[in-house]
Amino acid sequence: MTELKAFTVNEPMEYTGGIVFAKSNIVARRLGANEYNDGEITGMSVRRAPWADSYLGQPIPASLLIAHGWHFECCGCGIRIDDDLYNWQDRCGVDDTFREMLAIARRYRKWSSDSVIGTQRSAVFCDQQCKDAHDAYRAECKSKEARAIEAFKAKILRRLPDAELIDDPDMLRPHAYATTHKGRIVVRQVVVEFTLPGLQYGPASLRWESHLASRYRKAEKPHYSCCNGDREAFEAYAAATKVQPQEKAA
Repeated sequence: MTELKAFTVNEPMEYTGGIVFAKSNIVARRLGANEYNDGEITGMSVRRAPWADSYLGQPIPASLLIAHGWHFECCGCGIRIDDDLYNWQDRCGVDDTFREMLAIARRYRKWSSDSVIGTQRSAVFCDQQCKDAHDAYRAECKSKEARAIEAFKAKILRRLPDAELIDDPDMLRPHAYATTHKGRIVVRQVVVEFTLPGLQYGPASLRWESHLASRYRKAEKPHYSCCNGDREAFEAYAAATKVQPQEKAA
């Protein structure tokens, strides 16, 4: 049996590519074309990469690829990660203050490709500091998303006591999305689905999307929705369970 060897495969028009393991150049070309060029083998650049042979069946460190001329985009700060990242002067902008340039110099002057976190097929970060900041950001986003989902669940059960919330990982589950807006992490979308007695065609949902208010569009409020065929049943149940003003006073 011919031993599998490492090859670099590149699609030169979009500058995408990676390392594949194959028995020959033509097999590597086909593998690369299937992944990076919609199956078209013409135009693919394929070369042997003996320095990656020992990583057969293992993740290939991004630092190794960078040391051999590849580059990545940092999933944290978005900076281009290449073998010249230690040249901190190139990272300074014309509008940067002295304090900002000093911070860049302190961070990158001792940088090396060994500082890179990640592999060919994972998220890549320029250094551990950037990864830690990204992980903290994602943790805060997930915390805000979870709180928003719980608030919507409580809102549904208060208004529709017989609702059965849906949380099926294989089909439907509550969804929320948080991101940064004007320097703050804010929730921009929440959807929680549920079933009610009498619904036949599908689940209903309470949803909200935070469209930025403008002179042309008002800010959206949370609203219920259901299948068109279930509309009468949903509205009848909602009307029957609506708390009247005198009931509130009591």
